[in-house]
Amino acid sequence: MVWNRAGQTAGVEFTSDILQCTLLALLLLTMFGPLYKRLMDFFPGKIKDNR
Repeated sequence: MVWNRAGQTAGVEFTSDILQCTLLALLLLTMFGPLYKRLMDFFPGKIKDNR
């Protein structure tokens, strides 16, 4: 009974850790996605201007 309960809590903690990592990754993607796109738009423009 106790072992089962411990196993369940460990599983819950494990899944919550995965959930937190996924949410953090999504947050970073939403934050840095537009910034990365802007940089990629910016640098080819600079290269064209230098030519």
